[in-house]
Amino acid sequence: MLPEITIARILLTWLFVLMTIIGIMTYNESILHSNIGPSEALIIFGTTINTNSKYAAVVVLCVCNSAFRVMNLNIIHSWIINNVQDTKIYFKVNTYHAYEITAIHAVYGFVDWYFYMNIILSQIDLFMVEMVVDLTMAILTTRYYLYVKSQTQPPGVLLPDTLLPKDGKKYILTSQTDIDSIEL
Repeated sequence: MLPEITIARILLTWLFVLMTIIGIMTYNESILHSNIGPSEALIIFGTTINTNSKYAAVVVLCVCNSAFRVMNLNIIHSWIINNVQDTKIYFKVNTYHAYEITAIHAVYGFVDWYFYMNIILSQIDLFMVEMVVDLTMAILTTRYYLYVKSQTQPPGVLLPDTLLPKDGKKYILTSQTDIDSIEL
């Protein structure tokens, strides 16, 4: 399997390819010259967003929803994968909470998708608001977890599952001597 950074860079390259194609296809189209801010042409869920107060309300909804979307993806989805779906972790998970969290995650995903598509396809500036807030929230979430991890993780290296010793135990290694002493 490719390391995650390689996959991320492949995604970034693909993103640039897509943006270039979209740019070429829409060069003379209205998307690049569309309105910014309130407009008679800005209609979201059947409501014309033609005043500053309506537009501000939509932007606030975008910011809040983007923050919740990132929390749903980076926190809740990760919790489901690591605590419910990972069969190698052997601790008791509250069954009721697992179903409740999974159901909320799934339903929110569909409602968010519907809201998100209506917003980002309506006007380019709202697409940019969604993108900037998503990126900001993802960076803040990552920063938080890296900080927590640096404060709570003991020094050393935890062997990945692919390198488990023959005795099946997991070790936290703090030196090359520890690594050399374990039979893999």
